[in-house]
Amino acid sequence: MKVVPMLFRWNAGVNRSVKKGQVYSTVCRLPHVKQNHEEDTWSFVVTFEQDGTAAEPIKAMGNFLVESAPQYLLEKGQEIELLEGTKLCAVATVL
Repeated sequence: MKVVPMLFRWNAGVNRSVKKGQVYSTVCRLPHVKQNHEEDTWSFVVTFEQDGTAAEPIKAMGNFLVESAPQYLLEKGQEIELLEGTKLCAVATVL
């Protein structure tokens, strides 16, 4: 499975902090891909590489949870929207 470096940012209104090594797993979507919320979302795992808060971008590593997800889309500059239910909670950019 492809694991990529990324810059992770919590969305406005989300007040969270993380510790280095902490893992965050949720559903993601890729904003440039035509979306149907039920069909075009994938499970995504973020492992934080530094402590951080909602006030600053956080260095992290990210990967899809399953091999059948579109690994080829994890390219430099790609934005990944991270959701909790239908709420956009964070955006990560592949470095």
